[in-house]
Amino acid sequence: MKQVTKQFTDIKDGIKNLIKAANADYCDNRSYGSEGKSEVRTKMEEQFKNGWTIKDGKKYIGIYKTLGSQQSIWGGVVKEDGGKFKKGDILKAAGYGKYAMNAPRGNVLEGNYAIQWTGPLYLN
Repeated sequence: MKQVTKQFTDIKDGIKNLIKAANADYCDNRSYGSEGKSEVRTKMEEQFKNGWTIKDGKKYIGIYKTLGSQQSIWGGVVKEDGGKFKKGDILKAAGYGKYAMNAPRGNVLEGNYAIQWTGPLYLN
């Protein structure tokens, strides 16, 4: 898990930073043993880093992850203030193109949230 503290005024920059933190969580939390990082592991990390897709929807910006030949939704970010969510709120995926609407998992503009490579965290 990575703690993100940086704040942004542009939502796209905030999403880039979110992805950067997820990549760091994936790459930094692996034990390589005494022989160091293998060629296979290096290839897996590059595939992970290059497997992000951002889809700009009407209300949400979808963040999708491709591993191998399979793409899945990773999470989403609210585009505009409205209802119980505000611009930049991070939402957990609840199905392909759908989000958990119970509570945000942080905000890419405000910072000060934790993230894992597997997606936005569950609520406590």
